Amino acid sequence: MTGFEGNATDKNLRAWLRAGPVNRGLGDGLTFFAKQASAEQGKASWILRYRFGGRPKEKVIGR
Repeated sequence: MTGFEGNATDKNLRAWLRAGPVNRGLGDGLTFFAKQASAEQGKASWILRYRFGGRPKEKVIGR
């Protein structure tokens, strides 16, 4: 269980984009991210941040 199910609704994600750039961690390494230009277009990415072999890594899951 991740603990963010109540926060990551479509309504909330769209509101975060309308507010401007977003870099919001939702828990367990999942991040909702958008730069200023992307937020203005209503586009964002999902990033998974994790550690492998003690080193930080990240993988862009998609838009």
